Amino acid sequence: MKEAMTNYFQKYQWKNTELADFVGALKEAYDKQPQKIMGKDFDFKKWCDSWLLSSGVNILQPIAKYGPDESI
Repeated sequence: MKEAMTNYFQKYQWKNTELADFVGALKEAYDKQPQKIMGKDFDFKKWCDSWLLSSGVNILQPIAKYGPDESI
């Protein structure tokens, strides 16, 4: 995240930007990371459309998997 912010502010210093520019900087930094915490095919545009550009309340529903000893 720090790399994304640094690159974004350096690239667009003293310029007007749009949300797509910021999301693009996030994607560029994420693609450089060796660990893909959100999955190797995480779609930043889809995330942006569903979380940032849509109205209404976002609902998260946890999915718990239990082991044979009833551990989560």
